[in-house]
Amino acid sequence: MLDNIKLIQSITEQQYIQLLNTLRLLNPVSHTKFENTGITVTQTTYKDCFLKLTPNYLTVSLSLSKLLLGTNQFNVTRKDAALALLKLQDILGIDISSAKVSRIDIAYNISMDQPLETYFKLLCSKDKMKRWTISNETLYFTNKNKGMKLVFYNKTNQLSDTKQVVLPENLTKNILRYEISLTSKVIKKLGYHEITCATLIDEAFYQSLVELWYNEYKTIIKLSYSEATNYGNNLSEFKEYLMMAGIEKIGATAVYDIVDNHPAFKLSPKTKYNIKRMLKKLITNRVNFNASDALDELDEKMFNILQNAA
Repeated sequence: MLDNIKLIQSITEQQYIQLLNTLRLLNPVSHTKFENTGITVTQTTYKDCFLKLTPNYLTVSLSLSKLLLGTNQFNVTRKDAALALLKLQDILGIDISSAKVSRIDIAYNISMDQPLETYFKLLCSKDKMKRWTISNETLYFTNKNKGMKLVFYNKTNQLSDTKQVVLPENLTKNILRYEISLTSKVIKKLGYHEITCATLIDEAFYQSLVELWYNEYKTIIKLSYSEATNYGNNLSEFKEYLMMAGIEKIGATAVYDIVDNHPAFKLSPKTKYNIKRMLKKLITNRVNFNASDALDELDEKMFNILQNAA
């Protein structure tokens, strides 16, 4: 489930000279000298790895899956991640086990039964995070201050759009990729003082990442569809039914956007809070509204991934 990472390795003068020669052999390099510090930065790319070298540090941003397998259409296990890091170490010629990790992406590709926009519509909102979409193909939940980003997107279309090879078996499938990007700020909240490459493949740490990936999905407020004949038994329940039908019609995201940004009126923070609380209660009410088959499928597959992650 590990994919993109960013690592920073402290290096000696001898290692700097060695790495400078290694980078030149991998690919043409560029040099940038910063006049204010006098430091020269050497950069290059190799197999989707971005490498940046200074006299004191080596920084590498890469996809473990692409380095090991040539594509991130496969789901990378903890053992796969360890093999990818060993491959990177062999390429660089230095020990990177103590390199500090400042970013981790946890991701999984899931074959779904229905068109992916069906599932996107079910994922309504997440506390303290902004929800936004791009062309019904990608769904984001973001919060810069939280140091975390959740992304759901059509993996097959993303590969096609970026002119990457799509595996033949995926061409006719609905491949949903659910990905979380974590900064070091979030990672350290897991209880680890320092995250290194060695930490990444530690079983307990890896399991904590998988659980975080799953728990962040679970806290997304999801839309439960009402039955066509379930109009309620009294006026209050009927009003709730009409409100829910309206939310389904225009989409929960649009309702939240209206509350936050409607140009014709401005609501006080307290009123916004009360309306959103009411919406959340309506959307998640399991008494009057039943989850769709698509939501049941998504919940089940997410849980199975959590149970089987290794």
